[in-house]
Parts: sequence; C-alpha cells; structure tokens
Amino acid sequence: YGFSDASPDAEIGAIEDALWQALQKNGERGPFLLVGEQYGGLLHRIFSARHASLIQGHIYIDADTSHDYFLTSHFHSHSTSIRSLLAPLGLHRILALPPSVPTKYPSQRDINDGGTRLNRLLSPYLNGLTLSTIAQEQSLSHSPSSPSFTTLLASLKDYPNDVPTIVISSVGRMEESSAWRRGQRSLWEEVTGEAGRVRWTEFVWGVDAEGNKRNPWGRICADAGKEGREVCEDAVGELLWS
Repeated sequence: YGFSDASPDAEIGAIEDALWQALQKNGERGPFLLVGEQYGGLLHRIFSARHASLIQGHIYIDADTSHDYFLTSHFHSHSTSIRSLLAPLGLHRILALPPSVPTKYPSQRDINDGGTRLNRLLSPYLNGLTLSTIAQEQSLSHSPSSPSFTTLLASLKDYPNDVPTIVISSVGRMEESSAWRRGQRSLWEEVTGEAGRVRWTEFVWGVDAEGNKRNPWGRICADAGKEGREVCEDAVGELLWS
C-alpha cells in the first residue's frame, strides 16, 4: 500500500472492482469469508453487495461507517496533500511529521508515543507515494456528496444482511467518539439483519508489556497484543467452521 503508482480512481467502487479482478485473475471463485478492518469495512460492504451469493460470512473489526468516514473534516485531507507535494524535497522527513498523521494512522504508535527519531524518519507514512495515495482516497471520500458515499448507499439494497456476521468494536473509540459509537451500533442493528447477527464484541484495550495503556485507535488484531490477536482469530474460526 502506497509503494506503487496511485490508482487512476480511488472511488470505493473502483477499488472493489480492482479487488474482484485480482481474485479472478488468481482463480479465486469463493465462497468468501470477508474480514473488513477500518477503511476495509467500507470496501467489504461494497464487495458483499456485488457478490452476495459468494459470501459465507462477515467480520467487521473497528470498521469505518458512513457515520464517521464520510462526515469528517477535510482539514486532514488538505494537510496530507500538502505533505505529499513536499515529499520529493524531504522536508517532511526533516520535520519528522506533525502528530496528525500518526493519530489518523495509529498503527505507527511508536511515533504517537514519542518513538525514536530514527523511527520517525523511517516511518512508511512519510513515503511520498503513501501520502499521495492517502490524500487521493480522502479527497474522494470524506463528504456525503462524494461518489464513494453514493456507491455505499446504493449497495444497501443488494447487501446480504442475513449472512452470519460478527462485529468487533473498541470500547475506547466508542467512549471517545459519539459518531464512532453510532456507526458501530448502526453496523450491528441496521446494516446487519436479525438473522445474520452472531455477536457484537466490545473489545477493551489493555496495557502493553511495559504497563503502558494501549492506544484504542490502533488496530485490534495487530496492536492489541495477544488479546487482540485472539479475538480476531476466534471470530474467523467461529464463522469459518460454523
């Protein structure tokens, strides 16, 4: 991600088309168990609606929804665009990035928590192509008038809401953001039909090996230690073998 040329179209439906073409090229015919994390949760819903007969199950892990992703400020998009333009000069590496990028992409929490200067300089989120890709996605998405928002709304009529579904949501995020809380509840109560509801797991972030409180805006499966990996693996196992 971000280390190849930017896509000519970052509209969410076009990204789903590219995913489907890649699967077909590699002979993958389904059925599919879809796991959507954060932005991937939006792609997940489009893919599922367009290929409903091939979907075995849905797992949403802190998935973005229309309640948060399309209604956020454009400020971050503009600031990312500026950094992508400055990237060839290397100025963003010298400054080691202001905190807005690692906050938005908290898997780089070594920066968020005051990581070393070297970690800051080597962060993949300082890569010019990565910044350009992020800016492209944001400029086409963060608005209710965007083509991506229209595509998501149109997918609702074909979305297989009776397919077995597990939703995993960070308690910390829901406590900090009312929009995020509404989105997670909507994903469970409105997007997922009653017949498809397996369980909604509200995940509580613990502490790391040094006793420091983990960042709830990180990725559960990758950043929440053993507990995070287990809750993700259990969800996959439950739907895969059910």
